[in-house]
Amino acid sequence: QGMRLCQIREIVHPIFIGAALSLMVAGTGASAQFEINYPDRPVAEGETLLEWSDPPVLKHTIPENERSDLSACSAQHDFDLGKAAYTCWPLLRALQLFTLADYAAGEPTGDKQSNLRQGIDYADQTLDFIGDPQWPLEELLRTRALRLKVSALTKLDEWEAALSTNRALITNIEGDLYRFDNFDLGFARRKQSEILLQLGMIGEAKTNLEQARALLFKPDGDKNGWPFTDQSEAMILAAIRRGEFAYAERITDRYLDHLRSEPRGSQFGLTDHLDFKLYLVARNRDRTAALQLIEERSAKDDRTNRCPAANLQFPLMLAPFRDDEAVINALSRAGCSGALSARFEAVIKYGLRNRAGDLILPYPAGEEDNTSIFPGDTQ
Repeated sequence: QGMRLCQIREIVHPIFIGAALSLMVAGTGASAQFEINYPDRPVAEGETLLEWSDPPVLKHTIPENERSDLSACSAQHDFDLGKAAYTCWPLLRALQLFTLADYAAGEPTGDKQSNLRQGIDYADQTLDFIGDPQWPLEELLRTRALRLKVSALTKLDEWEAALSTNRALITNIEGDLYRFDNFDLGFARRKQSEILLQLGMIGEAKTNLEQARALLFKPDGDKNGWPFTDQSEAMILAAIRRGEFAYAERITDRYLDHLRSEPRGSQFGLTDHLDFKLYLVARNRDRTAALQLIEERSAKDDRTNRCPAANLQFPLMLAPFRDDEAVINALSRAGCSGALSARFEAVIKYGLRNRAGDLILPYPAGEEDNTSIFPGDTQ
């Protein structure tokens, strides 16, 4: 969606544009009544995605004398949204406004910031029209409008507004009309952490993490591990960069304990959390723990190459053990070979960095007087 339509026309057949649009508007849950039949022709110069796709839901109406019929409004499944909205005026109008918001915020032509603001405006119109949800699918549309607004606000770097909107999103998801929404709540909590960390509200971010952790023990809690793992990793990284190593180790250990009891398909973020743990034990020069973790990581990761050179953390976080024969041999058995020594020395000197040179993890040099921060970086 980030490409201009003129670029898309040059390299993508219209059928693929249609597929991309299907993904963009799939969240509306519209059924066959509002199914979009995308044109076979390419997008015309100056034409927007909305104009090109011409969603049928925007052309449908319910005569005023029939709008009092609310018999279809009480549908409870998102797959029934299109069918219910076909005859339920409150759902139809809310769905139309949300569709406009979705297209506006994702429009690749023109000024992206203006498009995002137009998407926010339509999202606000959706929220104003719904007001206090009376029907389960109204609550669902309100959730989606709030989520879209949060996404747009974060892209605009309007973090204070994003925080208040995301709080409203969490409150709405926790409502009791549209059920089975702990998965949505997990992602809302993940977004909450992102926003709180951007605003430097570390205490509230920690509280939010604990509220999100409870979702792991709800029905279908294994699914909630997907959004939780990114939230957990962001909090661990923030704690390490702030020098809160005890807190970082505590939340790392708690999540690893949870993951180790989960079935393999639900061990979201296991390798990344093991890497954080390796970083922390290497900082303390705990060889025994490092050897155990290397073995565990190797056993859990059954890919042919367990130690790709492209990995920006493993095994580089083990640089404090660069002269430890037992650790080097364990890394060799885990598939790590080559010029580890030179890479370790770079980590000792500069910390773990991405390809752009930005600091990923500081290296607390311990006995060596080295902060591992380039000029201009802060922990």
